[in-house]
Amino acid sequence: MKRRKALRGRKRLRPASDKQKALRGAQADAQKALAHSWWEAVAKNRPCAVCGRPDRVQGHHVLSQQVLRRHARRFGYDVLVLLWDPRNGIPVCEPDHAAHTSARRRIPLDVIPASAFEFADEIGLRWQVERDYPALDKAQDRR
Repeated sequence: MKRRKALRGRKRLRPASDKQKALRGAQADAQKALAHSWWEAVAKNRPCAVCGRPDRVQGHHVLSQQVLRRHARRFGYDVLVLLWDPRNGIPVCEPDHAAHTSARRRIPLDVIPASAFEFADEIGLRWQVERDYPALDKAQDRR
């Protein structure tokens, strides 16, 4: 039988205080409010930008939230300002959104609005948009 070595230098986690829990709850509530207002500005009462379907429309971040968080951390931007800028969103129906995020069928580049390119140019991530969204001739079968 192998003998296990004790972990050295590992700090024990302390339970969160009531003050910390309250602060996290307030931050989560603020985040939900920002997300809802972003969705209203981007997708509410709008058809899908890809297929024109009027129902089950979601807001899609052109530059992903992961990319925006990493970029904000690296260059000192305010994360919430980047995440919830309505210029970085397009209305996409649930099936097209799922197909894009799973990389089965990407949203074509010609569907992306000019405001998203403007937003990407401002923060230096236009190359990311051009990488993540194929030109129409390279896009897979469009139904």
